Amino acid sequence: MVRLVRGSVCLQVSAFAWDLVQDFAKQAGWRPAGVRSTAGPLSRSICGPGRMVDSADANHLATALEDVVNGRQGDSGELNLEAIALLVNFLRGGEFEIRSSAD
Repeated sequence: MVRLVRGSVCLQVSAFAWDLVQDFAKQAGWRPAGVRSTAGPLSRSICGPGRMVDSADANHLATALEDVVNGRQGDSGELNLEAIALLVNFLRGGEFEIRSSAD
């Protein structure tokens, strides 16, 4: 499991689902740009545990996921639209930290 944390707000998703939504967002044109290590400088590596995602990148990810939902994948019946809507709403809140469920 992966926990997305902003202050006292936490959203927990499976690692598989987190990787999957990132893959869908990349297909819609999103590229991680505002990701940094919680311990230091900017990093363009994968959005995984131990990383912070800045507000702009969180917003871009939310927009890409909205594009996915409003595209052909959204009509396929294969996506959990309720879960994606919950994630999009979280992302619109701004900067967040990615933690493993063990943290």
